[in-house]
Amino acid sequence: MELPKAFGVGASDGPKQAPSYTLGIAKITKLYQKKNFEYALIEVNHLLSFFPQSPRLHKMKGTIYVKLHNYPLAEKSWLRALEFTPTDQILRRGIARLQQKIKQTYSMPTSQEPEAVRTFPEAISDKFVEREQEPELDQAEIEVNNASPEQ
Repeated sequence: MELPKAFGVGASDGPKQAPSYTLGIAKITKLYQKKNFEYALIEVNHLLSFFPQSPRLHKMKGTIYVKLHNYPLAEKSWLRALEFTPTDQILRRGIARLQQKIKQTYSMPTSQEPEAVRTFPEAISDKFVEREQEPELDQAEIEVNNASPEQ
């Protein structure tokens, strides 16, 4: 038996090498900053298939869902991140704000929403883009630190 075959190397059905976590994060951040949210979501999901227990990736996914106005899936992603980092108080506060936003959004007709509610995702996301020094999409921190209490 050939040595490469013994280890399953080189075979099309052999083990797959995981992509670079750091390069993947950088790519997602660039896509997010360019407002290519759908592509950023694809990249996050791809990395999550290799790193399913990464709270950072789940946080990023939640932030992207906020920008795409899909608040229930954003909440689900952030709650998943919280499972891996239960002591993350910033994330907890971000989730609480998001749950309040979900309650407001789904409890009144769109025509009756106050302006602050309609602009909620843009306020969070635009603040992130302005923070060029931010190395990652740490959405809970961004939301808590940059969104006013009225939002």
